[in-house]
Amino acid sequence: MGATQKLTTVPWLTVAYVAGATVVFALPGAEAALEYDRAGLARGELWRLFTAHLVHYSGSHFLSNLAVLLPGLWVLEARDRRGLPALLAATVLAVGAELWIGDPGIERYAGGSSLAIGLLTLLGLRGLSWGGRWRSVCAVLLGIVVVKLAAECLLGWRVTDWQRHAGFVTVPFSHAAGAVAGLVAWWWRERCTGLSGAPPEAPLRGRESRRERLSPPLDIRLR
Repeated sequence: MGATQKLTTVPWLTVAYVAGATVVFALPGAEAALEYDRAGLARGELWRLFTAHLVHYSGSHFLSNLAVLLPGLWVLEARDRRGLPALLAATVLAVGAELWIGDPGIERYAGGSSLAIGLLTLLGLRGLSWGGRWRSVCAVLLGIVVVKLAAECLLGWRVTDWQRHAGFVTVPFSHAAGAVAGLVAWWWRERCTGLSGAPPEAPLRGRESRRERLSPPLDIRLR
């Protein structure tokens, strides 16, 4: 099947992320307890490195992050989820290290944008080996990620949140850290596990698979 494989796997991680981010967004006081907070981390509140990716500061922040994150997460999880654990771990470590060491002036941080960039990077790299239309789509996707990171990190392009306040700004190098996490997850998936780059074949279903099981093997001999 290869590139024509259907997306039939239930994306439980995707469902869990949407549910978790929605609850955190709607729950009063969750933002302060779960966001990346430099002072809180200095007190040993290490859970903030994980939960900050579920917190969003406004409706537009929440919806814009989900609009980018969900398609990548869903496609990766439905087609081949084996690189996702490495991506999640690498994102938490890379973004946390970048904020703590590279951006010491950032006191508070939240959002799923860095995770979204990591997912798109992993999807783009994985998709290059899938062939067909996926290869073209994922090549364009990687190009978009590169252009976005270049605009933010080299040209100083920023996005402000009109629903929040003037102090809300993007943190471009956290996005770059997300891309590095995606690259690391791809490397781990492709090199360390020794798995094939092609997506797993979906099993035959219905009558065709039954006929195949019932048919006796052919005994073909050359005379």
